[in-house]
Amino acid sequence: MTGIAEIGYYACEVFNQDIYRVVIQGKQAGDYTGRAAEWVSKSQKSIQHLHYVSLEKDYDLDFVLENFNYTKKLSLNLNPPSTYCPAKPPNFRVDVLYLYVSFWIKLCHLLAMDCKIIQLRDSKLSSRDLNVFLKHWMAGGCSKLKLLHVSVKEPIDYAIVLDGVEFTERARDVARVYVE
Repeated sequence: MTGIAEIGYYACEVFNQDIYRVVIQGKQAGDYTGRAAEWVSKSQKSIQHLHYVSLEKDYDLDFVLENFNYTKKLSLNLNPPSTYCPAKPPNFRVDVLYLYVSFWIKLCHLLAMDCKIIQLRDSKLSSRDLNVFLKHWMAGGCSKLKLLHVSVKEPIDYAIVLDGVEFTERARDVARVYVE
């Protein structure tokens, strides 16, 4: 890790650029997390992209969420304990958010997100939660949102999701072109 940090310092100096992405993965990912966070905070204060993959069960997700100042993209493929709940509200105001295991995301977290792309896998959000979020978004919340993908284990009741939402149902073969 010391060697990688020195190469990072050297590369930043030679190219006069900050490191924009940190990827931490592998069997000992947890061993490098603290050192990587320390290096980022000492050398450049923030990173644009953080991609963290860990198969370990004893890492501290709160440490990752609180000690990396990620500004554009957060991608986490972690499996926290089933009782996990963040100690502080996480920074979910980035352009792209991928949470490959998101059972711990509650409605309050979803409402605090302001991302262009949100992907939540293995979510425990309910049809009622999605209804509240949909109304929040339609009222101007999460204004940057372009794509929301939430995969859940429990079946979605679309009658509940769309309850109180004005919409026009279209045939499945109708295609819409969206201009950005």
